[in-house]
Amino acid sequence: MVYREYWPEYTTVKQRCARAKRQAKALEKKGRKLRPVTISGRKIARKFWGDAWCRHLESFSDFENRLPRGRSYVRNGLVLDLEIRPGRIKALVSGNHVYGVEITIKRLHRETWDAIRARCAGSIGSVLELLQGRLSDEVMAIVTHRREGLFPMPDEIQFQCDCPDWASMCKHVAAVLYGIGARLDEEPALLFRLRGVEAEELIQTEIDLGETAGAVDFEDDALSELFGVEIDAGESAASPVSLNSRRDSGSPLHERRDSGYQQDDRMNGGYPLDENGLILFSGAAIRDLRKRFGLSQTAFAERIRTSLYYLRKWENNPAVRPELDLSIRVELETLVKFGID
Repeated sequence: MVYREYWPEYTTVKQRCARAKRQAKALEKKGRKLRPVTISGRKIARKFWGDAWCRHLESFSDFENRLPRGRSYVRNGLVLDLEIRPGRIKALVSGNHVYGVEITIKRLHRETWDAIRARCAGSIGSVLELLQGRLSDEVMAIVTHRREGLFPMPDEIQFQCDCPDWASMCKHVAAVLYGIGARLDEEPALLFRLRGVEAEELIQTEIDLGETAGAVDFEDDALSELFGVEIDAGESAASPVSLNSRRDSGSPLHERRDSGYQQDDRMNGGYPLDENGLILFSGAAIRDLRKRFGLSQTAFAERIRTSLYYLRKWENNPAVRPELDLSIRVELETLVKFGID
C-alpha cells in the first residue's frame, strides 16, 4: 500500500489579498464598519510610538519566535478590522475564513501612572515632542521603561483567536499585535487609551505647576488632536495653553520678527527666494502661511498633500528649511501666489 501525504494547497500573496478584499466587502454589505490596518511599504511602523511598541514586544523571548508569523499578514492588509478600547483590542483577520481575535491588556496601575506623571512634570513640551515623533531622551526613557513605562509586560497580555491553530499565539494574533504598532503610528494617544489612563492628565499636571513649569511653546490644535480633547484658545493668562508667554499668531506677517527670515529679503509674497527663483520655505514660513489662511494643521496638511506628522515636524523647527517634495512645493507656492480658491 502506498501512502500519500496531502498538504493544503499553497495560497499566493495575491490570492490572499484578493480573498481579504472579498471578505471585507461581504462584511461591509452586512453593515459592518471596518477599520483595516494599512501598511505602506515593507516597514510596519515608521514613527517612534509604533516602532517602540513592536521592538518592546519583540524583546521578550516568549514573543520573539512567534511574532514573525504575523508580519506578512499585516503587511498584506489581512487585518480587516482593528479597534482599540481601554484594556482590550478586538480585530478581524482574513484567513481561510474571517477569524476573530481578542486581546486583553491589564490597565496601567495607578501608582505607575502617577509615577510617570511625576517624572514628566515640568517637561510637557518634551512630552508633546515625543508624541509628535521628535524624541526627548529624558521623556523617552520614562515612557518606554521596560517595567515602569506605558508598554505592557507579557504577563499583562492575554489573547485568543477562534481559528483552529493550536498555538498559543497564532499568526492572526501576531498580525494584530503588529497592527497595534501600525495604528500607534497614526494615533499615538491610543496607547494611553489602551492602558486606561487619561493623557490630558499630563497637561493638568503642568497647569497645576503654573508658571514654574517653564517656557513652553506649542500649538492649540496640536494639543487637541494628539490628546483628543478640546483646548480653550482664549488669551487669558490662566488658560491651560498659556503656560508661558505665547507668540502673537494673529499679527500681520510683515510685523513678525521670529519667523526665521529677514524682512529686507522678502520677495514673492513676503518670502525669500533662492538663486533659482524658488521660495525658501522654512518651518516658520510654512507655519505663517498656514495661519494666514486660518487653517488648522490637519486642514493645511490635507491642502498641501502631506501628512500631519511632517507638517508638525516642520512647524516645530521654525529655523530649518525642510527638503520638500515637488508636489508639496507646488501646493505651497500656489497658495502664496493665488491664495485659496
